Amino acid sequence: MISRSKLTPEVIHRVQVGSCRAVFTGRSGGASQGAYAEANLADHVGDDPAAVAANRVGLSQELGIDTEWSVVSQVHGARVVDGAPGNCGEADAITLTRPALPAAIFTADCVPVLIISETKLAVVHAGWRGLEAGVIEAAVEALGDAAASAVLGPAISTCCYGVSDELAERFGNRFGTGVIGPGPVLDLHGVAVEVLSNTCGIRSVTALGPCTHSPELFSYRRDGPVTGRQALVGWIVK
Repeated sequence: MISRSKLTPEVIHRVQVGSCRAVFTGRSGGASQGAYAEANLADHVGDDPAAVAANRVGLSQELGIDTEWSVVSQVHGARVVDGAPGNCGEADAITLTRPALPAAIFTADCVPVLIISETKLAVVHAGWRGLEAGVIEAAVEALGDAAASAVLGPAISTCCYGVSDELAERFGNRFGTGVIGPGPVLDLHGVAVEVLSNTCGIRSVTALGPCTHSPELFSYRRDGPVTGRQALVGWIVK
């Protein structure tokens, strides 16, 4: 029998702004096994569905939130949907205005972005394709004038994210040469900060680590397609 603590995925960062709450999860403390050990929270990566369900329930009970989350089928695009229970279709950002409904996105190198105000929030899945497509700008626009601050969760860092010369040139031309390093490497956090701060005008932007290439987190770049996903889960308290 799996113990209660075993079913509780670890929370590595917590955010609280007004009535908005969010957590960024790590890799340990769940029921998943093998390449998905332990705290995989995504149900689209080949993990045992029962283990994923147990991980979500364990985290929900630990946080005191509903066990049915609002999620999307992430496609590395810029579509934003309003949060509703269950899967809301193909999109890469979810906005929330209704209390008590958790919304989640899942990452294993891409940037999990939380955009928050006193009464609204958005959770955003932002890889290089989504950043280029404008998913952050779309999420901020969907929140209207409510967006006041943003928090970036763990993503792959420049130490571990080599890219092609062509992609580096494209991003350097669009977002500034500061997001490109020797190699070349791409600074995903740097691109997200540039967009949030300078394009969207959000003054308070915080970037959190560690790099997802580290062993305590899931990393697609490190492990390949058979691996789990950590989560950004946000909700609004009643």
